[in-house]
Amino acid sequence: MRTWAIGDVHGCLVALNTVLEQLQLQPDDQLIFLGDLIDRGSNSQGVIDRVLQLRQERTVHVIQGNHEEMMLIARDLPGYAQAWQQYGGKETLESYGWTKGIVPGWTEALPDEHWHLLLHQMVDAVEEVGHILVHGSVDSELPLDQQVWSELRWKKWEQPQPHVSGQVVVCGHTSQVNGLPLSVGHAICIDTWVYGAGWLTALELGSHDYVQANEKGEFRRDTL
Repeated sequence: MRTWAIGDVHGCLVALNTVLEQLQLQPDDQLIFLGDLIDRGSNSQGVIDRVLQLRQERTVHVIQGNHEEMMLIARDLPGYAQAWQQYGGKETLESYGWTKGIVPGWTEALPDEHWHLLLHQMVDAVEEVGHILVHGSVDSELPLDQQVWSELRWKKWEQPQPHVSGQVVVCGHTSQVNGLPLSVGHAICIDTWVYGAGWLTALELGSHDYVQANEKGEFRRDTL
């Protein structure tokens, strides 16, 4: 069994499908998405559809990113929804065929199964194969059950310290604009700026081999 962590997809379906094809997944392989499935890229609807399909085929964990959090807050607060549009929300709604902006009824653009994933099936963190997987960051001195995720999923990579558990922390959220994952041994960031000019990264936790793809359908692979 292999466990693949996948960085911030940000609505980039071509890159996601290309990565998945290159992984040549086996029936018992599992996937952990590190959050920010949506916003900025052109096909957030397609990305969520793909994730839902994958969940029917194998074990798939989806960590909530700050962009999913923004969308959920926007669902209840019209004023916040206007702000969310500035950070990729506009592209997300357009991917669902909704071009009217934030007006009454916009939440109905998403099918129920998409809201169910966003509201009920995302997690704050996953522990797997000697790793802690999160979206943004962790407080290095606190166990996972004491973390304040509403703050930490927004926290950028800032000289991360080893976690008290001794496990390697794998995160997204902080875009590596050179397109390469960043490792300092006890922490790894795999947000490699796919919605910009970068790549989507899938990291295998057992070997630290990784596969990358971009929105042109190009791919490459290497090892940390």
